[in-house]
Amino acid sequence: MSLNYSQPDSSIAWTSQPLRWIVAACSLLLPATGLTMESDATGWTVVVPLPPPVKVVEHNQQNEGEIAFHRFRFQSARDFQTVQLQIARSPALLMDGFEAAVNINSSQRGVRFGLQVVLPEQTDPRTGAPLQTIIFGDRYQAAEKWQKTAVRISAAAIQAKMRELRAEIKQPDINRSGAYVNGCVLVAELHKGTSYVDVSACEYGPTVAPAALPNAMLVSDSNAPVLQARVNIERNRILVDHKAVYSRFIPDHGEALEFFDSVGVNTVWVPDLSASERMQAFIRRKILVMATPPHPDFDPADFSNPLQGLPPLEQQFPLPDVWYLGTSIRSTQLPHLLAWAREVRSADRTLRRPLMADVITAEGVASRKIDFVGISQNSVGGLTSFGESRNRSFLRQNASAQLTLPWEWIQTEHPPGIVAWRRDTNSTAAVVEPEQILMQMVSCLSAGSRGIGFWKTRRLLPNLSADLETTKAIQLANLYLEILEPLLIKGHVDRHIPIPLATAEATAGRKTKSWTDDFLPSSPIKSVNYTEAPDGPDAAVINSPGTSLILAAFWNPNSQFVPQPMYASATSLVVNATETASAWRVTPTGVRGIRRQPTAGGLKVELDDFDQLALVLVTSDLSERQRLAARVQERAQTAATLFVELAKLKLARVSETCHRIDAVAGEDSAALRKLDFANSLLARAEQAFARSDYPGTESLAKAAMRETRSAQNRYWQRAVSTLPGPTASPHTISFSTLGDHWQMMADMRSRMPSQNMLPSGNFDSFRLLSDGNWKPVVTQEKQFYASAEIHTESGGRNQVMIMRAWPRSETASHSNQPALLVQCPELTVDKGDLLEITVKVRFGQGVQTLQPAPLLIFDSDLGPELAVNPTLEPSWQKVTIYREASESGLYKIWLGLKGPAEVYVDDFSVVRRPAAASPGALAPAVGLKADQSANPAVPVSESRSRVQGAGYANP
Repeated sequence: MSLNYSQPDSSIAWTSQPLRWIVAACSLLLPATGLTMESDATGWTVVVPLPPPVKVVEHNQQNEGEIAFHRFRFQSARDFQTVQLQIARSPALLMDGFEAAVNINSSQRGVRFGLQVVLPEQTDPRTGAPLQTIIFGDRYQAAEKWQKTAVRISAAAIQAKMRELRAEIKQPDINRSGAYVNGCVLVAELHKGTSYVDVSACEYGPTVAPAALPNAMLVSDSNAPVLQARVNIERNRILVDHKAVYSRFIPDHGEALEFFDSVGVNTVWVPDLSASERMQAFIRRKILVMATPPHPDFDPADFSNPLQGLPPLEQQFPLPDVWYLGTSIRSTQLPHLLAWAREVRSADRTLRRPLMADVITAEGVASRKIDFVGISQNSVGGLTSFGESRNRSFLRQNASAQLTLPWEWIQTEHPPGIVAWRRDTNSTAAVVEPEQILMQMVSCLSAGSRGIGFWKTRRLLPNLSADLETTKAIQLANLYLEILEPLLIKGHVDRHIPIPLATAEATAGRKTKSWTDDFLPSSPIKSVNYTEAPDGPDAAVINSPGTSLILAAFWNPNSQFVPQPMYASATSLVVNATETASAWRVTPTGVRGIRRQPTAGGLKVELDDFDQLALVLVTSDLSERQRLAARVQERAQTAATLFVELAKLKLARVSETCHRIDAVAGEDSAALRKLDFANSLLARAEQAFARSDYPGTESLAKAAMRETRSAQNRYWQRAVSTLPGPTASPHTISFSTLGDHWQMMADMRSRMPSQNMLPSGNFDSFRLLSDGNWKPVVTQEKQFYASAEIHTESGGRNQVMIMRAWPRSETASHSNQPALLVQCPELTVDKGDLLEITVKVRFGQGVQTLQPAPLLIFDSDLGPELAVNPTLEPSWQKVTIYREASESGLYKIWLGLKGPAEVYVDDFSVVRRPAAASPGALAPAVGLKADQSANPAVPVSESRSRVQGAGYANP
């Protein structure tokens, strides 16, 4: 049985007025005694199991004058550890006037004394046993001297307890028949070091024996389990029931329970804190439960003291294993987050469940209160490549020594602003490719993350092929994690080494291998430049005692839009290894040895068929290899099945999209031949599976997916070849939406264009930036000087806008936020309007920069997630962007400058192509109320993709 604690100092139990009279009548009929004293001090015991940091070092009976007592001495390795002492007494009917008392002497103040009460006719939905609770009375306020503490029952307190219990177990009515007391309890909170509790005999009564009690309920079980957390944090490990695990979690949106079993997660985020039945269903499946704790009321101007605190969370919400406090929390929200975390920690002192939250920045500060800090980045369909995300995450994790358990979300769908925009414009849904889910997992592991979550905002339906494809990709990613789990738990990312490419197809467009590489084998062991986005393969070295896991990944700057080939038929690298170490190639379907080639600097490892990622185990411990091989063999058939299913689903979806594009833009016969070849490879993969050749099945299925990717890229490259970047069209950020792009371009040609909606975009007036039409704002004043000015180009009369930003000091830290923003005049558009935005830009010479693309151009409809980031030159170049208005009203465009740079801007124009005939061109919005603030709002808040911060954490 478990004990459910009430709030400290709360009054007592639960009799309605009719029951009160019945109990009083019974007391006239039954023999009743007053307070009774035990004949000796026997019976007090420690409730086990104790918290792991606590042990009992002394338990004996002593006498001090006339007082006989038990002495319990505890040794605790940590602060705030809760222990309980319990004594069983003869059952006594709960009634008005019942009381108990005990003498306490302790080194700890605040020891609570209470009565253990049982409701035999009310089942506890959390345990299936009769509902039990504790009615607390006085607290021990003295220190190291005797004090008598008591608990007394009153009618008013009974009603209060009833209300509390109804809220606790989420039931409108509670069966109070036969409620009785069967023992006393002491609850003490220990701190680090040695503590003692002395407790005397217990006074107890009046005793009215309940009628017809089952024998099993007459005496409390002295070994009844106490509520105890399943999850504990130990250094940089997560322990579940004292076993280390690698955390894999996903939000719950009402899928069948079998869904969570199949995808392989070990934790589920249940968004409804009151959904106890749902939580119990996961617990019965050995799945941990994440939940968002209740939120206290704060004064927005002062988070130091809450207006109203939280109730004891172990009593009201005992089921969650981890508290989740928010997603994408900004630095400005950190005071709120830390205050909330402080209040949750204070209210959850018994279980002390781990706290986790996802922050955009300042992860070191957050880790002071948060055990499990997420440092997620949204890279799917945006400007940040998967390799660049890896670099940023690795640097962030190593920037703070306090960040011991970093984790990341993997995006299984596009950002919410993109999803909403596509829904509002009736556009085709953007699909996250299975390779993109897998490469996000690789990015997280390569950076050193200690946990991975799979982000989604809706239910994945098994009857939708796109959802089924996403589900299979999540399942495959988790299968990799299950195989590697022990190595990931005990290992850490030591460094990254670049991998030279040996094949012509892999090195196309890149520097070829030098002849000196053959004579200088140590040359591949170089450090990766983390300030540059990787383009090509490198390997993370994950070291653990006696073993190294080599995680090789193939990075590409465009795979966040459409998966690129990411393949080399053969390559090699040199890794540090002992003289007796050997290397094994690891895949989800098999483990095979690699020919041992000792060389200067370590062990040369040759990789063939390098497709997206490659795993190599380097060790001299054969038992480690055997354990890994056993985990692979156990999952080989499942892995082979997943590879075939994913290849089939992807081929069917891509073929359908290709046919749609062909109908608008013309057929690509070479791409169609690749799809046919992929289909034949799939047939061979199924034959290999029928022979139980699982490694062969994996190789053929991956080859089919590779051919499908090649066909995808032919279509995608044709669409983006005339654009300044993939984000210049809202439909070229994903392969599944390319049909919409070609349809939009056809509509552009068929619709009547308006005149330029931004006549001031030629910057012919020096007052444009001062009269409020064009609004500059410096967003990082502490790090940068920045300005926007109108100047006349030297040697002519042409006027241009110059945007400049330069650091205030050489050590200034730079964030991803633009240093300077300029908002263009507001425009008025109608839903469905097609907009052609053009601007001329070039580099200036006034500020030195190492960035080839410091300029951002984005709008209020799609936000900075879909900013265009053109590569600039010293000479003028024209940038063209295509957009479709998702709603009628004001439309805004921003220019942003990332970091130190000087950029010239000229001939900014917006041409509108309405869906229906329109009476001429629309001018900038006139007569509309201007912004009340001196500076425009930071456009992130204008975007549909608003972040979820502290207090707003539901998926």
